[in-house]
Amino acid sequence: MLEPEGGALKLPIQQLSRFAEIRRLLERAGGTYLVRTQRFEFEEGTDPSLVVARLFSSCAS
Repeated sequence: MLEPEGGALKLPIQQLSRFAEIRRLLERAGGTYLVRTQRFEFEEGTDPSLVVARLFSSCAS
């Protein structure tokens, strides 16, 4: 549901029921949540889709 957009992950329009948990995980992974733009920004050179893939694989194990 999070859409990669450059060096960021954009939140969907609908409210996420587990937003607090998602925010915690993405912040631990290096993301910074920007309320104004409703997205998580990552350092330059970080591929946000790889961050999400890594989080999903670690949750599955």
